Amino acid sequence: MKSLIKSIAFLILIIFITNCHKSPKCWGDKEKNSGIIVRSFNPCDNCNVIVNPDSSYVINSLEEYQQLSNLAHSNIAICQFNEINFNNYSLLGKTILASCKFKIIRSVDKNETQKKYTYTIELLQCGNCVEQNKIDNWILVPKIPSGYDVDFIFIKK
Repeated sequence: MKSLIKSIAFLILIIFITNCHKSPKCWGDKEKNSGIIVRSFNPCDNCNVIVNPDSSYVINSLEEYQQLSNLAHSNIAICQFNEINFNNYSLLGKTILASCKFKIIRSVDKNETQKKYTYTIELLQCGNCVEQNKIDNWILVPKIPSGYDVDFIFIKK
């Protein structure tokens, strides 16, 4: 009888650990930024920017930002894009898809020797759900100088 109770308790523990909402892999902060990221940034508070998950964006000017607004959609109102001072900042963006619960770690590193920025997005999926989430990874970084490239790296665990 004791072994049956232990087996049931063990089975319940396994269910809680692998459940989307209870997985220890998702405990703690859902999003974390590091490197030279100034902050996460939402281009538009009252709309969605519909972009292809295979695309990456490096926006260094108001003109490029206005082109991004062509991809914005709202059922309620006219999209109002948040202001960015492009003299001081650049906007980097990449949309990814994740299932179930997730954690995101974003990092941007600058390599002056190679004249390159590397934007790494690490996705940790938790649990065993099949629900799909669209995750927009828009961030502000200090102004990217002319002549620099930006590499986007997506790591899915």
